[in-house]
Amino acid sequence: MDSLKSVISILFLKRIRSMNIRYTFEATLQQSAAYDGQKQVGFCRFDVQDQTWTIFTTHVLDEYGGQGIAKKMVLLVEQEAQKQGVNLQSTCWYATKILKN
Repeated sequence: MDSLKSVISILFLKRIRSMNIRYTFEATLQQSAAYDGQKQVGFCRFDVQDQTWTIFTTHVLDEYGGQGIAKKMVLLVEQEAQKQGVNLQSTCWYATKILKN
């Protein structure tokens, strides 16, 4: 019974955390990022060459995993690429999966 309570508590805390996540596009750092308050909890980084952005990595802290944070960061980079009229590609397996859907 205690292990069930622990699982429920963890899921509840993740739900609360996901409601407080703030997403930003940080052009000068070539990334989108996710923050819980002042704490950076994830990033999606890309390289720029000519008129093409290439996403090469995404990362979310373990305790924030499973909440769709990485997906939202990838989609934010995609949105910004469209706004700026640049091509977007990916060498990151996760970002590639998201961009194909």
